Amino acid sequence: MPNILEKNEHIERIFHSGLLNTPQKGLVEKYYPNGIGTVFSFKLKGTVENTRKLLNSVKLFTYLPNVGDNRSLIVNPSGTTHREVPEDERKRQNISDNLVRLSIGLEDAGDLIQDLAQAIKQAFKE
Repeated sequence: MPNILEKNEHIERIFHSGLLNTPQKGLVEKYYPNGIGTVFSFKLKGTVENTRKLLNSVKLFTYLPNVGDNRSLIVNPSGTTHREVPEDERKRQNISDNLVRLSIGLEDAGDLIQDLAQAIKQAFKE
């Protein structure tokens, strides 16, 4: 899914060590020869309102600040897991209000891709 997000005009940056253009490519190949995990995040372009619209538009993802679930989860870390972290520290760690974290579960990959695509489209719909 990160590879598909790379092509989306509304995505500013993707944080996933499994992408081929990552500075950690050598380490990933060494320590994860069978592939990297399914938890990653991306920074959405636009405003915080765009991020809220995206989170409210998904149908298959569950809004839950958890990882390792069998369901696919979506969360905005700055408003949940990192809301108590001082703003300057969040900025240093690239945890903005437009950051979205995904944890991919057991649902059909094509259905998840389609759901996220429609939610991103809804987030930028006038």
